[in-house]
Amino acid sequence: MLDLCFSTLAESKFSKFTKRQRADREVIRDVPSTFELINTAFLRNGVGYRFEGRELLKVSDELMHSQVVEPALRLLYAEGFEGPLDEYLRAHRHYRDGQPQDAVLDAHHAFESTLKTILPRLGVALTGEERPDQLIQAATTMFVPKHLASSLKSLSAVVQGLTTLRNKTPGVGHGQGESTSDFLDATAAYALHLAGANIVFAIEAFHAASAESH
Repeated sequence: MLDLCFSTLAESKFSKFTKRQRADREVIRDVPSTFELINTAFLRNGVGYRFEGRELLKVSDELMHSQVVEPALRLLYAEGFEGPLDEYLRAHRHYRDGQPQDAVLDAHHAFESTLKTILPRLGVALTGEERPDQLIQAATTMFVPKHLASSLKSLSAVVQGLTTLRNKTPGVGHGQGESTSDFLDATAAYALHLAGANIVFAIEAFHAASAESH
């Protein structure tokens, strides 16, 4: 019901803007303060949700949201990153709707798509079939310092670990076992934050490399 009410409000508030304007954070700031008031009320009452643009996101940690999720969304709103943006927002929707496995997978896809968006701009030809380790290797060659490559592999490890957990734990995904459910929820939050941090790092490293080449 909460989601339905606020998604309806979001549609009405944004209906007068074009699609491109709705995707522009500057336009969002010009919208009447309704969303700011709602977010303030959420924060004051300990409600773990936040509006980012027209999306209602579940917030597991206020600090991580402000320092990781929000910067990642701001960068992804940039022209040319629509694919990763859609996947990252979809990951958050899955997390909000109690689908942690799907949240982890889409968070991983969002990071992969970010690399697949950046690398062609640097002259790297991709087939679309590259494995995550191949994308990270190409990124390391083109714009990521080699000593930081291992940190970018962490998200793939989370996905692999979740797959193992899902395959070996009876009842996972079917509402059986509170401890397992809680663990998956925590894993999804971790994956979203890790993906956001990797996305921010990748885009900012790309911008820095592009600036140095000019």
